[in-house]
Amino acid sequence: GYPLYNQLVEPMALLLKGAKHLIILPHEAFWGVPFAALPTTKTPGPLTCLLFHYPLAFSHSTIQALAAAPSKPLSSSTGKGQFLVMAVNASSDPALPPLKFAEAEGKSVYGIVTAKFPSSNPQFFPGVKATKETLLQNAPQSRFWHLSCHGVFVQKPALDSYFVLAKSGTVKASRVTADEISKRKLPASMVVLSACDLGRIATTGNGILGMSGAFQQAGVSTQVLSLYPVSDANAPYLMEQFYEGLLTRHLPKDEALQAAARALIVNRRR
Repeated sequence: GYPLYNQLVEPMALLLKGAKHLIILPHEAFWGVPFAALPTTKTPGPLTCLLFHYPLAFSHSTIQALAAAPSKPLSSSTGKGQFLVMAVNASSDPALPPLKFAEAEGKSVYGIVTAKFPSSNPQFFPGVKATKETLLQNAPQSRFWHLSCHGVFVQKPALDSYFVLAKSGTVKASRVTADEISKRKLPASMVVLSACDLGRIATTGNGILGMSGAFQQAGVSTQVLSLYPVSDANAPYLMEQFYEGLLTRHLPKDEALQAAARALIVNRRR
Protein backbone atom coordinates (compact mmCIF):
# COMPACT_ATOMS: atom_id res chain seq x y z
CA GLY A 1 0.00 0.00 0.00
CA TYR A 2 2.63 2.55 1.00
CA PRO A 3 4.73 2.15 -2.20
CA LEU A 4 1.59 3.01 -4.18
CA TYR A 5 0.95 6.07 -2.01
CA ASN A 6 4.61 7.02 -2.40
CA GLN A 7 4.30 6.95 -6.19
CA LEU A 8 0.85 8.47 -6.66
CA VAL A 9 0.32 10.94 -3.82
CA GLU A 10 3.59 11.76 -2.07
CA PRO A 11 5.06 13.62 -5.09
CA MET A 12 2.22 16.16 -4.69
CA ALA A 13 2.67 16.57 -0.94
CA LEU A 14 3.74 20.23 -1.16
CA LEU A 15 0.78 21.07 -3.41
CA LEU A 16 -1.61 19.32 -1.02
CA LYS A 17 -0.32 21.06 2.08
CA GLY A 18 -3.20 22.92 3.66
CA ALA A 19 -5.77 21.48 1.23
CA LYS A 20 -9.22 21.07 2.78
CA HIS A 21 -10.68 18.84 0.07
CA LEU A 22 -9.10 16.36 -2.35
CA ILE A 23 -10.89 15.48 -5.60
CA ILE A 24 -9.24 12.68 -7.58
CA LEU A 25 -9.79 12.12 -11.30
CA PRO A 26 -8.54 8.54 -11.86
CA HIS A 27 -7.51 7.43 -15.34
CA GLU A 28 -8.73 4.03 -16.55
CA ALA A 29 -7.32 1.29 -14.27
CA PHE A 30 -6.64 3.81 -11.50
CA TRP A 31 -10.38 3.72 -10.73
CA GLY A 32 -9.61 0.43 -9.02
CA VAL A 33 -7.02 1.93 -6.66
CA PRO A 34 -8.29 2.11 -3.04
CA PHE A 35 -7.05 5.67 -2.55
CA ALA A 36 -8.94 6.14 0.71
CA ALA A 37 -7.15 3.15 2.27
CA LEU A 38 -3.63 3.96 1.09
CA PRO A 39 -1.28 4.13 4.10
CA THR A 40 0.61 7.40 4.37
CA THR A 41 3.46 5.92 6.42
CA LYS A 42 5.75 2.91 6.10
CA THR A 43 4.12 1.37 9.17
CA PRO A 44 0.51 1.12 7.97
CA GLY A 45 -2.48 1.12 10.27
CA PRO A 46 -6.15 2.11 9.98
CA LEU A 47 -5.44 5.58 11.39
CA THR A 48 -2.70 6.33 8.87
CA CYS A 49 -4.78 5.92 5.70
CA LEU A 50 -5.22 8.80 3.27
CA LEU A 51 -8.88 9.22 4.24
CA PHE A 52 -7.81 10.34 7.71
CA HIS A 53 -5.90 13.24 6.14
CA TYR A 54 -8.37 14.48 3.53
CA PRO A 55 -12.05 14.20 2.69
CA LEU A 56 -12.00 12.46 -0.69
CA ALA A 57 -14.19 12.72 -3.76
CA PHE A 58 -13.75 11.16 -7.19
CA SER A 59 -14.80 12.45 -10.58
CA HIS A 60 -14.83 11.43 -14.23
CA SER A 61 -13.92 14.95 -15.35
CA THR A 62 -13.12 18.44 -14.10
CA ILE A 63 -16.51 19.66 -15.29
CA GLN A 64 -18.29 16.95 -13.32
CA ALA A 65 -16.17 17.68 -10.26
CA LEU A 66 -17.26 21.31 -10.28
CA ALA A 67 -20.91 20.40 -10.90
CA ALA A 68 -21.02 17.81 -8.10
CA ALA A 69 -19.86 20.33 -5.50
CA PRO A 70 -19.00 17.68 -2.86
CA SER A 71 -17.83 20.42 -0.53
CA LYS A 72 -21.31 21.97 -0.21
CA PRO A 73 -23.69 20.93 2.61
CA LEU A 74 -26.74 18.93 1.56
CA SER A 75 -28.98 21.25 3.53
CA SER A 76 -27.98 24.09 1.21
CA SER A 77 -29.53 22.25 -1.76
CA THR A 78 -32.35 24.04 -3.48
CA GLY A 79 -35.09 22.81 -5.77
CA LYS A 80 -38.14 20.60 -5.55
CA GLY A 81 -38.30 16.86 -5.16
CA GLN A 82 -38.54 14.14 -2.54
CA PHE A 83 -35.99 12.07 -0.64
CA LEU A 84 -36.49 8.47 -1.72
CA VAL A 85 -35.37 5.69 0.65
CA MET A 86 -35.68 2.03 -0.38
CA ALA A 87 -34.32 -1.01 1.43
CA VAL A 88 -34.76 -4.74 1.01
CA ASN A 89 -33.41 -7.66 3.05
CA ALA A 90 -34.87 -10.60 1.14
CA SER A 91 -33.02 -11.42 -2.06
CA SER A 92 -35.07 -11.98 -5.19
CA ASP A 93 -31.98 -13.56 -6.76
CA PRO A 94 -31.27 -17.14 -5.58
CA ALA A 95 -27.57 -16.56 -6.22
CA LEU A 96 -27.47 -13.82 -3.56
CA PRO A 97 -28.00 -14.42 0.17
CA PRO A 98 -30.57 -12.40 2.14
CA LEU A 99 -29.32 -9.25 3.82
CA LYS A 100 -29.89 -8.92 7.57
CA PHE A 101 -29.55 -5.18 8.14
CA ALA A 102 -30.54 -3.37 4.94
CA GLU A 103 -34.08 -2.57 6.04
CA ALA A 104 -32.90 -1.44 9.48
CA GLU A 105 -30.44 0.86 7.70
CA GLY A 106 -33.20 2.26 5.51
CA LYS A 107 -35.46 2.85 8.51
CA SER A 108 -32.67 4.66 10.34
CA VAL A 109 -31.82 6.86 7.34
CA TYR A 110 -35.51 7.68 6.84
CA GLY A 111 -35.80 8.65 10.51
CA ILE A 112 -32.81 10.99 10.35
CA VAL A 113 -34.00 12.62 7.12
CA THR A 114 -37.56 12.99 8.44
CA ALA A 115 -36.31 14.69 11.62
CA LYS A 116 -33.55 16.84 10.13
CA PHE A 117 -34.63 17.52 6.53
CA PRO A 118 -38.48 17.35 6.46
CA SER A 119 -38.66 19.79 3.56
CA SER A 120 -37.22 17.03 1.34
CA ASN A 121 -40.52 15.11 1.68
CA PRO A 122 -38.91 11.75 2.59
CA GLN A 123 -40.58 8.57 1.32
CA PHE A 124 -39.67 5.10 2.63
CA PHE A 125 -40.33 1.82 0.85
CA PRO A 126 -39.01 -1.20 2.80
CA GLY A 127 -39.13 -4.91 2.03
CA VAL A 128 -41.75 -6.02 -0.48
CA LYS A 129 -42.61 -2.37 -1.21
CA ALA A 130 -39.10 -1.74 -2.55
CA THR A 131 -39.82 -2.90 -6.10
CA LYS A 132 -38.39 -1.79 -9.40
CA GLU A 133 -41.83 -0.48 -10.36
CA THR A 134 -41.93 1.70 -7.23
CA LEU A 135 -38.45 3.05 -7.97
CA LEU A 136 -39.32 3.95 -11.55
CA GLN A 137 -42.61 5.56 -10.49
CA ASN A 138 -40.87 7.72 -7.89
CA ALA A 139 -37.67 8.51 -9.82
CA PRO A 140 -39.10 11.49 -11.76
CA GLN A 141 -39.93 13.36 -8.56
CA SER A 142 -36.99 12.25 -6.38
CA ARG A 143 -34.12 14.66 -5.77
CA PHE A 144 -32.23 12.30 -3.45
CA TRP A 145 -32.00 8.49 -3.47
CA HIS A 146 -30.82 6.14 -0.76
CA LEU A 147 -30.98 2.44 -1.69
CA SER A 148 -29.90 -0.40 0.62
CA CYS A 149 -29.76 -3.63 -1.36
CA HIS A 150 -27.54 -6.07 -3.23
CA GLY A 151 -25.32 -4.78 -6.01
CA VAL A 152 -23.54 -6.80 -8.71
CA PHE A 153 -20.79 -5.48 -10.98
CA VAL A 154 -20.49 -7.14 -14.40
CA GLN A 155 -17.12 -6.60 -16.08
CA LYS A 156 -18.26 -7.32 -19.63
CA PRO A 157 -20.45 -5.61 -20.52
CA ALA A 158 -20.29 -3.22 -17.56
CA LEU A 159 -23.67 -1.75 -18.49
CA ASP A 160 -25.16 -5.08 -17.37
CA SER A 161 -24.13 -4.27 -13.77
CA TYR A 162 -27.22 -4.04 -11.58
CA PHE A 163 -28.77 -3.63 -8.14
CA VAL A 164 -31.49 -5.92 -6.87
CA LEU A 165 -34.81 -4.78 -5.45
CA ALA A 166 -37.79 -6.68 -4.04
CA LYS A 167 -39.18 -9.67 -5.90
CA SER A 168 -41.49 -8.70 -8.71
CA GLY A 169 -42.09 -11.39 -11.29
CA THR A 170 -38.90 -12.96 -12.63
CA VAL A 171 -35.44 -12.54 -11.12
CA LYS A 172 -34.43 -10.20 -13.95
CA ALA A 173 -37.56 -8.10 -13.39
CA SER A 174 -36.18 -7.19 -9.94
CA ARG A 175 -32.86 -5.97 -11.32
CA VAL A 176 -32.13 -2.37 -12.28
CA THR A 177 -29.22 -2.30 -14.71
CA ALA A 178 -26.72 0.42 -15.45
CA ASP A 179 -27.94 0.35 -19.04
CA GLU A 180 -31.50 1.18 -17.91
CA ILE A 181 -30.26 4.02 -15.71
CA SER A 182 -28.12 5.48 -18.49
CA LYS A 183 -31.15 5.84 -20.77
CA ARG A 184 -33.09 8.00 -18.30
CA LYS A 185 -32.90 11.66 -17.40
CA LEU A 186 -33.09 11.88 -13.62
CA PRO A 187 -33.69 15.00 -11.52
CA ALA A 188 -31.75 13.48 -8.60
CA SER A 189 -28.76 15.51 -7.43
CA MET A 190 -27.45 12.74 -5.12
CA VAL A 191 -27.73 8.96 -5.24
CA VAL A 192 -26.44 6.77 -2.41
CA LEU A 193 -26.21 3.06 -3.24
CA SER A 194 -25.45 1.12 -0.06
CA ALA A 195 -24.58 -1.94 -2.10
CA CYS A 196 -21.51 -3.95 -3.08
CA ASP A 197 -19.12 -3.17 -5.91
CA LEU A 198 -21.20 -0.69 -7.92
CA GLY A 199 -18.48 1.98 -7.84
CA ARG A 200 -16.37 -0.25 -10.06
CA ILE A 201 -16.08 0.75 -13.71
CA ALA A 202 -14.81 -0.49 -17.04
CA THR A 203 -13.10 1.94 -19.38
CA THR A 204 -13.45 1.64 -23.14
CA GLY A 205 -13.08 3.84 -26.18
CA ASN A 206 -16.68 4.85 -25.53
CA GLY A 207 -15.93 6.25 -22.08
CA ILE A 208 -16.49 5.08 -18.51
CA LEU A 209 -18.99 2.25 -18.20
CA GLY A 210 -20.74 0.85 -15.15
CA MET A 211 -23.26 2.16 -12.63
CA SER A 212 -21.23 5.30 -11.92
CA GLY A 213 -21.03 6.27 -15.57
CA ALA A 214 -24.71 5.42 -16.02
CA PHE A 215 -25.84 7.77 -13.26
CA GLN A 216 -23.53 10.46 -14.61
CA GLN A 217 -25.11 10.08 -18.04
CA ALA A 218 -28.56 10.26 -16.43
CA GLY A 219 -27.63 13.64 -14.95
CA VAL A 220 -26.86 12.73 -11.32
CA SER A 221 -23.98 14.91 -10.15
CA THR A 222 -23.21 13.23 -6.81
CA GLN A 223 -23.00 9.48 -6.27
CA VAL A 224 -21.96 7.57 -3.15
CA LEU A 225 -20.90 4.10 -4.34
CA SER A 226 -18.55 1.37 -3.15
CA LEU A 227 -15.63 -0.14 -5.07
CA TYR A 228 -15.73 -3.25 -2.90
CA PRO A 229 -18.05 -5.61 -1.02
CA VAL A 230 -20.02 -3.83 1.70
CA SER A 231 -20.30 -5.20 5.24
CA ASP A 232 -24.03 -5.71 5.81
CA ALA A 233 -23.50 -5.45 9.58
CA ASN A 234 -21.50 -2.20 9.47
CA ALA A 235 -23.28 -0.39 6.65
CA PRO A 236 -26.13 0.91 8.87
CA TYR A 237 -23.69 2.56 11.28
CA LEU A 238 -21.70 4.10 8.42
CA MET A 239 -24.84 5.50 6.79
CA GLU A 240 -26.25 6.80 10.09
CA GLN A 241 -23.01 8.65 10.72
CA PHE A 242 -22.97 9.94 7.14
CA TYR A 243 -26.47 11.44 7.32
CA GLU A 244 -25.94 12.79 10.83
CA GLY A 245 -22.89 14.57 9.47
CA LEU A 246 -24.85 15.90 6.50
CA LEU A 247 -28.01 16.97 8.29
CA THR A 248 -27.12 17.55 11.94
CA ARG A 249 -23.59 18.91 11.67
CA HIS A 250 -24.25 20.37 8.18
CA LEU A 251 -20.96 19.05 6.84
CA PRO A 252 -20.20 19.02 3.12
CA LYS A 253 -20.79 15.61 1.53
CA ASP A 254 -17.15 14.60 1.32
CA GLU A 255 -16.44 15.65 4.91
CA ALA A 256 -19.55 13.82 6.14
CA LEU A 257 -18.40 10.60 4.46
CA GLN A 258 -14.89 11.06 5.83
CA ALA A 259 -16.23 11.56 9.36
CA ALA A 260 -18.50 8.51 9.02
CA ALA A 261 -15.64 6.29 7.83
CA ARG A 262 -13.42 7.54 10.65
CA ALA A 263 -16.12 6.79 13.21
CA LEU A 264 -16.59 3.31 11.80
CA ILE A 265 -12.87 2.54 11.88
CA VAL A 266 -12.40 3.88 15.40
CA ASN A 267 -15.64 2.74 17.05
CA ARG A 268 -16.99 -0.24 15.18
CA ARG A 269 -14.07 -2.28 13.76
CA ARG A 270 -15.10 -5.94 13.40
